[in-house]
Amino acid sequence: MASQLSEAEERERGFNGRGRWNQVRSLTDAKILMNHLFNLASSSRCLLRDKEVAYREKDLEIRDLKEKVVSLSSSLRKLENKNAQLMHQNSALKKSENGHK
Repeated sequence: MASQLSEAEERERGFNGRGRWNQVRSLTDAKILMNHLFNLASSSRCLLRDKEVAYREKDLEIRDLKEKVVSLSSSLRKLENKNAQLMHQNSALKKSENGHK
């Protein structure tokens, strides 16, 4: 696909501007030029479609990652709360041990 694109770009350089249209002298020249334009349009359309597919894939990947971030954030909050509870219990146990001595 990349080689086709570079070939099309090279051919397009030869057809740029109105000068090329002014050089059309026969029906065969016009047919060749129209085929070239059609090939450029179809290759551009294929490239656009490929980019749209890649965009959708990246968009889905980003959504999945965002969901994971939300899930991990929730898990982190739960672990922080559990850690705070355990620290409180630990300090309460130490106080009660010191009180019994």
